[in-house]
Amino acid sequence: MSNRRLFIVAGEASGDAHAARVIKALKRIDADLLVEGLGGEEMQRAGCRLRADFVSSAVMGFARVVKRLPFFRRVLVETKRYLRENRPDALVLVDYPGFNLRLAAAAKKLRIPVAYYISPQVWAWRPGRIHKIARCIDKMIVILPFEEKLYAEIDVDVTYVGHPLLDHISETALDDEFLRQFRSGGNHACIFGLMPGSREQEIRANLPVMIETADLLLKRIPNARFLVPCSSRANLELVKTLASGRALPVEVLLGKMHETASVSRCCIVASGTAALEVACFLTPLIVVYRTNFLAWMLAQKVLRVPHISLVNILAGSEVVPEMLQSRMRPDLLAELAIELSEDGERRRQMIQDLRGVRERLGAPGASDRAAQIIRELINRAESSRAPALTE
Repeated sequence: MSNRRLFIVAGEASGDAHAARVIKALKRIDADLLVEGLGGEEMQRAGCRLRADFVSSAVMGFARVVKRLPFFRRVLVETKRYLRENRPDALVLVDYPGFNLRLAAAAKKLRIPVAYYISPQVWAWRPGRIHKIARCIDKMIVILPFEEKLYAEIDVDVTYVGHPLLDHISETALDDEFLRQFRSGGNHACIFGLMPGSREQEIRANLPVMIETADLLLKRIPNARFLVPCSSRANLELVKTLASGRALPVEVLLGKMHETASVSRCCIVASGTAALEVACFLTPLIVVYRTNFLAWMLAQKVLRVPHISLVNILAGSEVVPEMLQSRMRPDLLAELAIELSEDGERRRQMIQDLRGVRERLGAPGASDRAAQIIRELINRAESSRAPALTE
């Protein structure tokens, strides 16, 4: 029976999913590995013993974060104590730097090996954080090709493994009956995907504009249909409520994000991982984002990249239009969506550019490669155990 122990932390839905794939890959290598951590349902289903649910506690916006500070502080104190009393062979941190960098510093004092999987976006804002990260980790595992050089330049042990999104896409079987239903009768030419985000505040900010856009599109394309995939039942009910009262052919779906990307002629997508997923299906898309004025002005001061969408960042140019803040208007979105849905030069060029973006993400297998690196870290810890220090 193995006595190897791993503690892993992920703080948002996407991190929970990425962490879960790594846990599954580790379990295939060592079925007896004990995995504990902070995360969500995906990690739990993969075999992690959760000490706190971080995913349902994920928040956006300054005011909401402030309200949840007591919770995060309590969990941080409890987790530091737990690591001191129940020393794991390694600590794996998945993005979520606000919490994870504090925990990494504590683990470093305890001489617990720390691997960071999915780097904070130091290339986009607060680049000075990279030196803090370097001081409190033993291994950085990055998922974007240009990140490896950033860490190698400051002598951090770093490995690029590719993007786990490709694992998710390759492992998820599409619903063939769904695809046949929406591609039959020539409907494929007039289906639009509306993806307002995965958090309540994102949906409330983005969906009303998307619905107004759908109304304009329907006037121009009478046989248009609109699909809204939702990541949870709570989001599905919220979308249904916000979309009610409009005589529009909108179908709200539980899941079916990849199917929606596959059958749509064009998608309107809130900035985030969903935009990159749509891009992997080579479906033309428009990226939107809207927040309050104060938050937007602050973002303008701290962001160090010319684009907010990872699709454009990877491409090195604006491959997909970014309709942000005041530019996120139904009339502008409708015009763009019509142009991108028609077989013209702009659509052909975007598809070609998206193919290049997909190639830059590497090959599937990122989760397996990350798991192998983590296993090697655990093995080294086993062979040269150091006594834990007390604070």
